Amino acid sequence: MLKNRVTYGLVLLGLFLFYIFCNAYVPLVVIVLLLVLTAVSGVLALISSRKVKVTLEKDRCSSDLKERTVSFCTLIKNTSRLPAPVVCFEMALGDVSENADSLRRVRASAGAGEKKYVWISLNAPYAAYVQAKIRRVKVCDSFGIFSFRVKCDCSAQVLITPSSKGSEHDYFLKTRTASDSDVYSDTQKGDDRSQVFEVREYRDGDDMRRVHWRLSSKLDTLMVKEYSRPLEERCIVLLESPVKAEPEQIKKSADRILAELVALSARLIEREQLFSVYVYSTQSTGFVPVDVRDYADISAALKAYLSEPAANEPMCALRTFTEKMAEAAALYYIYDSRMIGDQKLPEGREAFLPIDVSEYTASEV
Repeated sequence: MLKNRVTYGLVLLGLFLFYIFCNAYVPLVVIVLLLVLTAVSGVLALISSRKVKVTLEKDRCSSDLKERTVSFCTLIKNTSRLPAPVVCFEMALGDVSENADSLRRVRASAGAGEKKYVWISLNAPYAAYVQAKIRRVKVCDSFGIFSFRVKCDCSAQVLITPSSKGSEHDYFLKTRTASDSDVYSDTQKGDDRSQVFEVREYRDGDDMRRVHWRLSSKLDTLMVKEYSRPLEERCIVLLESPVKAEPEQIKKSADRILAELVALSARLIEREQLFSVYVYSTQSTGFVPVDVRDYADISAALKAYLSEPAANEPMCALRTFTEKMAEAAALYYIYDSRMIGDQKLPEGREAFLPIDVSEYTASEV
């Protein structure tokens, strides 16, 4: 844009000097013609800019596991009867857990009443939760002299699954069933009909089989029973946070940990084992629990893990979780020994299974 303006100014200056010193009227006509054409082009660009929208098509954004790429689809829509000669915008791409973004600059044209799709792709060799934001949208005239801002505030996120391959062998910690348990959680609801967690008023969508009819008749309003969750059923998968290091090393470690999470979760789901994934939050120094009941819940666990930045010290997740370890009937601890240094794991715990992913490699897709 600046280059076009400088060039345009130099051309006008040269023609004006030629007119003064050579006393020729041809340059004057050319100067007037250039000024009129530039003004008309600017006015047309201003009018069309009011009807131009740039949005991210979230349904069309996707990742290609075979090629290890992720693509973001941008829609440029011009509802004006005038063409938009040049539509310029920037797309900021980066991991949700990182502050640094890479910028992609796009220039395109949109005819009158035209819809145009623009795909922007980037390589995704490791697991990541990538976010794209569109900013600095403007419509320029044909000469590149005038530009007019277009309001735009849209973003989209795409989850990239791990490229590494989890372990193939089966390992399971023994957990007792609800029928074997007489200790229940006082903080979490469950599905054990033998124990009532609380009774509350009916809400749309509640199962009518859970209605407490006797109490409902007394209070003259529908009351619903929430059942308890046996503590012995509680199986936890604890993910260790990567430590601050080189970006490539952090991404590789996270990719291996999440690959094992996917493999382990699939086997636990097949066994109909109820479990939760605990992700350490470096900002709140607490945990983000994700209950996994089916394959769709695994994506939520991946997103939670990839949204957190790297920790300042090794084994933050395990050290923080030690106080709650007694609550878990079975604890799977997934970690990368390359990232914990000389730290030692706790010993003598029957329901504790550490899983080291330091030797995992990228899978063949």
